[in-house]
Amino acid sequence: MRTRMRLLLLPAFAMVLLMSVCGADVLAAPQRAVTAANDWAEDFRRCLIRKPFDGGTVTISTTNGSLEIDVLWTDDTGLDAFKAAEIRAEIDRKQIEMRPRKSDLGEAVYAYELGSFATVAPLLSNGQWLALSLADHPERNLRLAIGNGRKAMGFLKKCHDYWEKWRQRHP
Repeated sequence: MRTRMRLLLLPAFAMVLLMSVCGADVLAAPQRAVTAANDWAEDFRRCLIRKPFDGGTVTISTTNGSLEIDVLWTDDTGLDAFKAAEIRAEIDRKQIEMRPRKSDLGEAVYAYELGSFATVAPLLSNGQWLALSLADHPERNLRLAIGNGRKAMGFLKKCHDYWEKWRQRHP
């Protein structure tokens, strides 16, 4: 009797297990997609976060206490292809003065500086929308849902602090 019950229960148990696993995957798949869309991809080695949008990628990084932004569209056009005077950045309709970042040699580099971490991070942490407007190129205007900005800014702070301590210990 026991052996027969085991033989009957084994396929039934396997079927229930497969249904629950498959059912959970089917139900959880849209939730994972929403979570992934709200999260920023984190890069600890470079202290940056990335978020894709239709037509490209937005990258925000921290360097020497300031936040920098770079946008790369799918046609390999970067934010550095535009003049600083024609770019306007806003977080929830609060305008941010962007400046082209200068290298140590005084040359402009690929990224634009959003401002100091202390002033811009709270806006990104609590904001819902990041908007970039290009005066002469309206087809490049961007409105990006910030998503989990608090987590992203926390990551950038921890990353920056870690590498600063590392540099102090390894001169």
